[in-house]
Amino acid sequence: MTIRKKPAEKFIRMVGINKVAFKILTEKVEILLKQEKENKPKSKRGKKPSIIIEDQLLLCLIYIRRYPTFLDLGDDFGISEGYANKIYHKISKLLVSILQLPSKEELTYKGLKAVVVDASEQPIERPKRKQKEYYSGKKNDIQ
Repeated sequence: MTIRKKPAEKFIRMVGINKVAFKILTEKVEILLKQEKENKPKSKRGKKPSIIIEDQLLLCLIYIRRYPTFLDLGDDFGISEGYANKIYHKISKLLVSILQLPSKEELTYKGLKAVVVDASEQPIERPKRKQKEYYSGKKNDIQ
């Protein structure tokens, strides 16, 4: 995914953590996934994941940060909607154990006390000269 190649300030704004923290989380997720495979060995695990662990973690963090639909996430990462959902739930469980949170709800904004909405009006720039070129002549009267 191209987000990993973004400058540090854009990466933080898009993902919610800096690149160093992202790298540390990626390493911890890899360790937990290896432990999980060792603890629960299966003879056949099915098809290998089509996206790397960094992208799986990135998908989860982007979902937590922006709440896009899984359809949008799937399109962004080149996977199906259902697979994006599956990855999010798998990685979010690992994040809860890595960050030692009491539950998965702690990853989201459910504990907010208040929300502030800026509904101030913004002036629209209008041409100072030659305004007639932009005027259609129609009036928007409600009858």
